[in-house]
Amino acid sequence: MLLHRVFPKPVCLSLLQVWGDASSIRRISAEQHLYISKALLVCIGYLNEKEKLSIQREFLQLLMPGVQAHLESSDPTSRLLGMVMAKSLTKVVLPPGPELEFELDQSNPEVLDLLSYSDPLIDPGIFEAEKHGYGQCPAFGTTCKKCTKPNHRAKMCRSSDRPASMQKTQNKPFKLVKGKQINQNAHPKKRQNKGRIHDLLEVSTDEETFNISSLGLDSQDSREEIFTRIKAKAPKKKKHITMNLKVKLDTGANANILTLRSFRQMYPDKVTSDNTISANFVNGSSAKLVSYSGEQIKHLGTITLTCGGDKMPQKFYIVHTDGPNILGLQGCRSLNLIKVNCNINRQVPIKTVEDLKSSHPEQFDKIGSFEGNFHIQTQSDATPIIQPPRKYPVNILHELEKELARMEALNVICKESEPTDWVNSIAFSRKADGKLRICLNPKDLNKVIKRTHHKIPTLEEIAHTFNGAKCFSKLDAQHGYWAVHLDKSSSKLTTFNSPFGRYRFLRLPFGLNVSQDIFQMKMDQILEECPWTLGISDDVCVFGKTEEEHDENLRNLVKISQKRGLVFNSKKCFIKQKQISFYSLIWDENGVHLDPQKCDNIQKKEAPTNVKELQQFMGIIQYMSHSFPS
Repeated sequence: MLLHRVFPKPVCLSLLQVWGDASSIRRISAEQHLYISKALLVCIGYLNEKEKLSIQREFLQLLMPGVQAHLESSDPTSRLLGMVMAKSLTKVVLPPGPELEFELDQSNPEVLDLLSYSDPLIDPGIFEAEKHGYGQCPAFGTTCKKCTKPNHRAKMCRSSDRPASMQKTQNKPFKLVKGKQINQNAHPKKRQNKGRIHDLLEVSTDEETFNISSLGLDSQDSREEIFTRIKAKAPKKKKHITMNLKVKLDTGANANILTLRSFRQMYPDKVTSDNTISANFVNGSSAKLVSYSGEQIKHLGTITLTCGGDKMPQKFYIVHTDGPNILGLQGCRSLNLIKVNCNINRQVPIKTVEDLKSSHPEQFDKIGSFEGNFHIQTQSDATPIIQPPRKYPVNILHELEKELARMEALNVICKESEPTDWVNSIAFSRKADGKLRICLNPKDLNKVIKRTHHKIPTLEEIAHTFNGAKCFSKLDAQHGYWAVHLDKSSSKLTTFNSPFGRYRFLRLPFGLNVSQDIFQMKMDQILEECPWTLGISDDVCVFGKTEEEHDENLRNLVKISQKRGLVFNSKKCFIKQKQISFYSLIWDENGVHLDPQKCDNIQKKEAPTNVKELQQFMGIIQYMSHSFPS
C-alpha cells in the first residue's frame, strides 16, 4: 500500500524530467537512457486514477518536449523510445488517447518489450485494502498454496519461501547444486564442467528427437542470457487468459518450456497442493526430456499458447522447475525474436567466375528482372498496321518452334488469342554459338514510337576512369533486354505472327528503337551504386588499382545486382584479367590500345565502292585515330 501511495507519483515526474531533458540525453549513455525509459513506464503502470488527474497538466508539459526531441533524433532506438513513450504515457494521462501521426509496429519485439513495462507486474489485488476494510478481503481465512501461510492467495503471494514438498524436483535422481540440476546417481566423472550454466537436454519421442537447453535454477538476467516478454494467450472455456510471459530466448533448444509456477498463475485452481495438474486439463505427450548424461526429467504434459502480435501458436512442455520459461529456436524464429548475422572476417579472393557462381549462384545464367514495368508511348495519330504472316524456310521450322516454346516457358512471350491493333513480323539470326535468336521486326511500329532518348557515354568521357587500374573483369548481362518488363498495353503492341500462331512479348524485345535506350538507362541506374564500374549495353567492366580493391568492387556489383534484378551470363564473364576488350578496344594498366582482331578485320575489308561505304570506313578510322602514332 505504501508503494502505491508514495512511490509512483513523485518518481514519475522526476524520471520524466530527466527523460525529456535534451542535455541529459546527451550526457548519459544509451543503455542508461533505456533503463530510465523502462523505469518510467513501470511507474506509470502504478498510478491510480486520482493521481493521473492530479498530474495531468504538469505531466504533459514535461512529456511533449521530450517526445519531440526523441522523434527528431537520427538514432532509430531514440525515435522508437519517443513513439512508445508518446503512445503509452498519453493514454495513461488521457484515457481515450490522442490521435498520433504514427503507427507502432505491434509485431516488433522491441515495441512489445517496452509496452509490457507499462502493464503493472503486481496484481491490483495487492492493494485490496483500499477497496474494502480489514477482514473483508475475499482471501481472508484461506491458506496460500504457495507458501502455506494464511489470509492470502497464491497468485498474490510475495513470499520467497516454499513448502518442503516444492523444494524437491519431480525427478528424485536430481538435486539442486549451485543453480543446476545434478544427477545424484551419476558417476562422479560425469559431474564435471561445474562452471557450465547450461546443460544440454534432449526431447525424444517415437518419431523425432529435439535438443533443448537445461533449465537453470538461477533465473536472474545475466549478460550471457537474453530474456524478453511475450504476450501469451492461454485457452479457457469462455475467454482467454492473457499475460506477459517472461521467457529466456534459447537458440540451442528445439522445444519450449513452461514452468509449473507460470502455469499456476494462469490456472491457479488446476494445480493441486502436491504440484500435479488436474486430469485431462493439459495434453498428454509421450515425449521424454533427457539430459546430456541420459537421465530423464519428467514433464507434466503440454499446452498450446498463442504468442506475439502475429498470434502464433506455440507448444510448451510444462515442467516443475525453479528455472525460467524457455522459448526454443523454432519459437524464436517464428516470432521474429532473433536475427541470424554471419560475420565473415576474411574475404576469399575471387580468381574465376566459378568462385562467383559458388557464392552467388542465383546471379548467373537466368533471366533478370528489373523493378517496374516499361510503357511504350506512341504518337496520338498513329495508324495501326497488321503485318501479314511470312513464309519461313522449312528446314528451320522445327528449330523456330522449339525456340518459341523455350521463350514461352521463360515467361518472355505468351500466346495471344484476342484481337490486337498491331501485329508485327519477326526476324531471326544466328548467335555466336549457332543457336537461333528471334527478334521482333516492328518496322511500322518503330515509326510511331516516341523514343526515350538516353545518352551513351563516348570514349573520351570514359577513358580517364581507367587511370591507375591494374586488375579488370568483364561481365555480360544474361538476355539483358528481357530483364525489362512491359506493361499490358505495351505488350499488346509487340504482338507478332509466326507459323505457330500469334504471340506477344512480356519483356522488352530486340528490334524496338527504344530498347537500347531503356536498357542503357536501367543499367546506368544500377551502376550508379557501384564505384569503379562501367557499363555499355550488356557489357559491364569492373576494375581496381589492386586485386583486393577489384574484388571488393566486384562483390559490391554482384550484391547490388542481386538487389536490382541484374543477372549475368557466366560463359561470357572474364574475371581478374590483366587486360580486357571493352568498347572495341583493349584496356590494361598502360592505357588503351587498338584491338588486333579489329585491325585484322579492317585490313581484310574490301575498298569502299560508294559514298556510304566510304563514310563507314572514315567513321572507323576516326574512332580509332587516338591510338595512331602522330
